[in-house]
Amino acid sequence: ALAAGHCLAALGTDTAGSIRVPAALCGVVGLKPRPGIVSLDGVIPLAPSLDTVGPMASDVAGVTLLWAALTGRSAPPSIAHGRAPEVRDLRVTAAAFSSLPEMEADVEAAYLDAIAVCGRLTNAPPRASVPAFADFDDPRRAVLMWEALRVHRARGWWPDRAGAYTEETRSYLQYAEDNLTGETVEAARRQCAKLAAGLKSATERAVLLAPTVPCQAPTIAEASARDPSQPRRPIVARLTRIPGPVNVAGLAALSVPCGNTTDGLPVGLMMIGQDEATLLRLGAAFEQAIGWEPATSAGLERSPD
Repeated sequence: ALAAGHCLAALGTDTAGSIRVPAALCGVVGLKPRPGIVSLDGVIPLAPSLDTVGPMASDVAGVTLLWAALTGRSAPPSIAHGRAPEVRDLRVTAAAFSSLPEMEADVEAAYLDAIAVCGRLTNAPPRASVPAFADFDDPRRAVLMWEALRVHRARGWWPDRAGAYTEETRSYLQYAEDNLTGETVEAARRQCAKLAAGLKSATERAVLLAPTVPCQAPTIAEASARDPSQPRRPIVARLTRIPGPVNVAGLAALSVPCGNTTDGLPVGLMMIGQDEATLLRLGAAFEQAIGWEPATSAGLERSPD
């Protein structure tokens, strides 16, 4: 809806990337805040320890204004008025290729270009040593599915209303019921904590850059493919592999457009850090530096009727 110009801003919920993934694939901007800053009141939980709510808009200025409205925090005037803020004081680092999943060639090229732009804007970004994002997959999935099972049991929805769920969500809850125990989940939480410490360490003194997702938007056929041995569709695992660990680590992340593939589909750059204001500053400066123009930047004309 944002990419098509049907609305100027939106709210998203993000447990493993559900703000940032659609933002990246549709060429808009999405901010996943740290947990606890935006209220979850009225949101149906998925995994309470990972759930967040954040703003989405066609550009960083729109996200910044909605962020200020959500939190009562002042928006930097330069961002609100579409001017590039000064970011020379910021330190930026980039996730090493060895820590990232295999990227499509166009995504890799856009990521390298984005690193170079951020290097010119700030201190030249070295590569950061962070845990492999794929290492989060199994422990993160266990925690997410276990928490979802407990929430939906507690509310009386599962298994009493199993037929009301989509087939995919039902398979998640059934998988958790059949395969997970409190003991295995506690082991998964310990593994998550150890991996998250490595990710947090990389953001202590710098903003960490990574591609938001390693691929362009999938076709309907690619998105629908199933692996009978896994509860999640392969595309879900692929799209959440880089964003999901950020939720585990309790960090903030901003996805901004950084170019297009040869098919004309958007590519997203994810900026990961320990506070939202810094990410919005860097995002706005990056947007200005690459001359990014939202698809609806020509403005929306009000229909006569």
